Amino acid sequence: MRITEVIHTDLLPEAKIPYSLILPTDPQTTCLWLHGYRERAADLLSLLEPLAEQHHIAVMLPDVPDTYYLDQPWNACYTEQFLITEFLPFVTARHNLPAEDLCIAGISMGGFGSLLLGSHFPDLFRKIVCISGAFILEDIQIGNPEVVGTDPNNVKHFQNIFGDLPSLGDSVSRNPAVAACHALEAKQLPPVFLACGTEDLLYPRNVKLRNQLTALGANITWMEGAGNHTKQFFAPAMACAFAWLSQ
Repeated sequence: MRITEVIHTDLLPEAKIPYSLILPTDPQTTCLWLHGYRERAADLLSLLEPLAEQHHIAVMLPDVPDTYYLDQPWNACYTEQFLITEFLPFVTARHNLPAEDLCIAGISMGGFGSLLLGSHFPDLFRKIVCISGAFILEDIQIGNPEVVGTDPNNVKHFQNIFGDLPSLGDSVSRNPAVAACHALEAKQLPPVFLACGTEDLLYPRNVKLRNQLTALGANITWMEGAGNHTKQFFAPAMACAFAWLSQ
């Protein structure tokens, strides 16, 4: 069953945030699914609905701003606070979802956000899924044209998203790799499913993150396969991720 509703908030510029809920028969697990950049829940439902039903996982898909799931006080936009303090309690209570078995997942920008929030709240999320995660902060800091492009206005665009760029490398609040390492130091990082297509621009960045976290003792399940940043890879990766979440 699919449910589409709206939640009201004062934490985001848009006061009304639509969300979709995929509610299968007898859900055993709940997953907060974070959409990618310029993507919305409607773009994902056809892929997610059969997987949610097959694995008895309720999936929540909020249509939040494209903030990489950061709190942005400079924009009066608090996406992380909204999801954790308002959205999750509201939806789980309203629809009587199994909140004691909660996971977080996403693709691209959503994968960035899932690792960030999953690392910030290890007591809340049992597992983390990052598919083709947009781990591009180092590229942004050095102005890599492969990621940033050549238009000078693009730097302002990323500053608007991430705030002060020189400090990103050490930021627990804005850098998912740093947040994950911080959680590992406290032995609190949940198990992580990482996946990326071998032809994806983001592949070497995901491999680097995998190696970094594995070396620090993280519980990483890794998947790779042929494919770029498209549904050609996303679809099989999502199938594997849902099987992993249901274990």
